[in-house]
Amino acid sequence: MAPSILMILDQDYMAPWHLLKDCMWGVGAAAFEKGAGKSFWDYMADDPAKNQLFTEAMVFDSQTWTSELITGCKDMFDGSRSVVDVGGGNGTALRAIAQAFPHLKCTVYDVPHVIADSPNHPEFVLHDWGNEECIKILKRCKEAVPQEGGKIIIVDTVLDSDSDVGPYSHLKLYSDLEMMLTFGGKERTEEEWEKLILDAGFAGCKIKCISAVQSSRHFLIKGSFIIWVSAGIGIDLFVPSSPSNSTMLSMQVQEDDHQAAQAKIWEIVYGFSDTLVLRSAIQLGIADILHKHGGPISLAELASRIPVNCRNVDHLYRIMRYLVHMKLFSTRTIDGQLRYELEPAAKFLVKGWDQSMVPALLAISDVDFMAPWHHIKEGLRGECATAFEKAFGRSIWDYMAGNPAKNQLFNEAMACDSRLLTSALISGCKEMLDGIRSVVDVGGGTGTALRAIAQAFPHLKCTVYDLPHVIADSPNYPEVQRIQGDMFKSIPSADAILMKCILHDWDDEECIKILKRCKEAVPQEGGKVIIVDIVLDLNSDSFYSHMRMCMDLDMMLNTGGKERTEEEWKKLIFDAGFAGYNIKCISAVQSVIEAYPY
Repeated sequence: MAPSILMILDQDYMAPWHLLKDCMWGVGAAAFEKGAGKSFWDYMADDPAKNQLFTEAMVFDSQTWTSELITGCKDMFDGSRSVVDVGGGNGTALRAIAQAFPHLKCTVYDVPHVIADSPNHPEFVLHDWGNEECIKILKRCKEAVPQEGGKIIIVDTVLDSDSDVGPYSHLKLYSDLEMMLTFGGKERTEEEWEKLILDAGFAGCKIKCISAVQSSRHFLIKGSFIIWVSAGIGIDLFVPSSPSNSTMLSMQVQEDDHQAAQAKIWEIVYGFSDTLVLRSAIQLGIADILHKHGGPISLAELASRIPVNCRNVDHLYRIMRYLVHMKLFSTRTIDGQLRYELEPAAKFLVKGWDQSMVPALLAISDVDFMAPWHHIKEGLRGECATAFEKAFGRSIWDYMAGNPAKNQLFNEAMACDSRLLTSALISGCKEMLDGIRSVVDVGGGTGTALRAIAQAFPHLKCTVYDLPHVIADSPNYPEVQRIQGDMFKSIPSADAILMKCILHDWDDEECIKILKRCKEAVPQEGGKVIIVDIVLDLNSDSFYSHMRMCMDLDMMLNTGGKERTEEEWKKLIFDAGFAGYNIKCISAVQSVIEAYPY
């Protein structure tokens, strides 16, 4: 599976997903062409290294399904003497067919640069194209076969009418958006295939599921589909009538261990698409529109309200179909019209309230902030201090100081995280501030969290302490004093030092330096350091467990820091000269650690 995985996760191949919202503008170039300045096929022809990456993935793709095609559809070739494989590369798949059916005369037909040097392109051709181009291709195919017994064999995805059918339905929808972004093509339902085939002048079609796990940069499906298209006049359109036929398209072949293991890998690989489809939903303001509408909304109404000129409603429909499958929105039919409404999770995508996750989601999914994830390997080799530095040539902190727009995006995300965390912190840790008269929030950013604490505990003198460029861009809250400085050099004195999600940015040596500065800043009598950070529990089944692991890698890649287990926190705190600590869980990803200096 390595060739396909390497291609799917290549930074250039992922780039069109960051342009998903731009697909609403019209029916012109695909997102790939808008990003790269040329079509996918021209890009392949001009870049030998990327073309090799792509074609190696396609070779793997063909190898995984060809044997199942041969064993599952022997009757397909009954009465046939010759086969032309349109878009078949150099014939990897067709060679296997020729060896299995030696009576067939087999010919591969493809564009010149593919025939010249490309190992193989898959049999999935029509999903690369819009309906108009597909009809042209099918008409040419019809001209090429005899009236008596001629047929067109299409190997492609058939989308389930119910997007929740089968364990691989999500990946079929991923493939549909991939085709839209890369080529301007699409995956199709049975009804769409039937219309396409009839519009091309064919007399009928029949669909058969084969027992194969299809895997490529396009998709993974359990049960690929073969479409026989009848070229002769007078052959009736095949319409499923029996219970077994009516469930043919949604049928899933019973999984064996091998297929289940492969499916797990592909689910992980395609996970990035959820993030970037979610990003496009935020950019288009879909949750806000539905929230303001106050009830179910039609596709046409939604298209009229998104903040771009939506000239391609089909693209919006396909994005919404994906979001419905993600359980962020739901559909119901009212007066014969499909309408969309919010699911509970989508409330966090609505802007303008204190629990909105929008700023954090926009930062996490930003193309620059995702870039370090493409450099994990270099970080392991010690080629640079962090993967972020490998990607951008400087530390994340220097990058923020020199890039005001990204710094604002980052600070807004941190303020969002603080809002989500602070309510849990205040409600869960009131007793922690008993006897405390002053608090310094080290690395407190814009002061969002400390302002909420000051309002909840008005007797406290509250001070935010952060780097000069952060303090310069922070609002002037009357409840919060602002001081700029460097926590490695000194920290203003207070009864309690608060650090929210700070120490995970740094390695152990630097954390010990920071903790020692904190210890110097608090009084011996009743002084404390309050650390709000993740405590990893490798055996936990909490729904935050996976996120905590992700955060650990995020720290490693971006700052060189880490998330820590309780044992690691204990060692860190004692190595900094503290006398003890206490950990308290709150209703958040983070926990609260009280560290006692004396």
